[in-house]
Amino acid sequence: MLTRGTNDLHFFKESEIEGANSMKVPLCIAASLMDTTVDSLRCAMQRKEVDLGWAIKRSSRWTYNISPKKLSDYTGIRLADIHKMVVIYRKTGQFKSHEKRQFLMA
Repeated sequence: MLTRGTNDLHFFKESEIEGANSMKVPLCIAASLMDTTVDSLRCAMQRKEVDLGWAIKRSSRWTYNISPKKLSDYTGIRLADIHKMVVIYRKTGQFKSHEKRQFLMA
């Protein structure tokens, strides 16, 4: 459980984002950072219109993998900030699009 508020981002330790290079970025975070919808991002990845990782169809379901490094390169947002957003999402189970402003203004 997250014991600090999401406004206390500077209190996150580097150890809390260890392994971030292998960390997958959830579609909702990537879409928010790109100012698009999750569905639009899914379609773009399926059609290979954007290179953020991969989208593969298994049976009737699609699986997505978004690379933090590729997302950082595409959006210009620092890799460390993307990692922190993913940590917040995983600890709280939610990511509000207005929270991204904290990272973009820093």
